[in-house]
Amino acid sequence: MFNALPPMAIGAIGAALIAAVVSLLGLIISKEQKTSEFRQAWIDALRADCTTYLAELNAIIDALQGGFESDSAKVEALGERYSSLNKSTFSIQLRINHRENKTKELLGCMN
Repeated sequence: MFNALPPMAIGAIGAALIAAVVSLLGLIISKEQKTSEFRQAWIDALRADCTTYLAELNAIIDALQGGFESDSAKVEALGERYSSLNKSTFSIQLRINHRENKTKELLGCMN
């Protein structure tokens, strides 16, 4: 079969096959890099949410130790902090896999 083809045609077919393999490898590597970028963005966002959660929780605890004159003063002083705490709590819960044991431990600590 290949004897009937001119040598230039065989070379062109070989070059096309090599180019296809290189292109396929490049596509696979590009996909893996994009997956890594998405994973890193997910980790960074989860870290930011955990930081917000812990900072707001700490601020609320510190404020509660000082005491308030009335419940309305407490609500006025801590309303924004509780709102931010709730937002970060829900964001963390939505980002994690609830079936993993470490995640269950984290949720238990948060509750």
